[in-house]
Amino acid sequence: MIRSSLIAAAGMAVLGFCEVAHGQSSINRFDEIAGSWTGHASSHRVTLEIDTSALPTANLWRDSIAQSAGVANIEELIRRRPASPNEAAVRNAQARLDRARAALENAQNNSVAEDWIYYGNGHRGPRPEYAARLDSLDAELKAAQEQLADEERRARLGS
Repeated sequence: MIRSSLIAAAGMAVLGFCEVAHGQSSINRFDEIAGSWTGHASSHRVTLEIDTSALPTANLWRDSIAQSAGVANIEELIRRRPASPNEAAVRNAQARLDRARAALENAQNNSVAEDWIYYGNGHRGPRPEYAARLDSLDAELKAAQEQLADEERRARLGS
């Protein structure tokens, strides 16, 4: 009993090192299957029908990458220089401005009843906490606008 278990374990170890187990076939290149492949997976017979006309060619693939990057061809994309530190600083400042603007608009457009003081004559006014929050968001927006203007000026001057 022990001897047969050892033999079975040794056989499994040998098969484990093989690229393909018994009864299975591997695909090394697309040309090998040429539209249809039949094999086994966990004791089930599996047949794959492959539409070879749906696969993109290398030229179409390169053109799609170039088009998504907004250039005429991929060689132009490869020759393109990385963004300078000034351009990166301008993009970061623009992103900060966009975030600050969105935060202020969100606070203005999504106030709740607790943000307001209601008067008897049908009028309302902002609570001090809400007014302070709006003021701080407005100050952040102005600081972001100033930072963007400074970074754009530095980029133009090249310093």
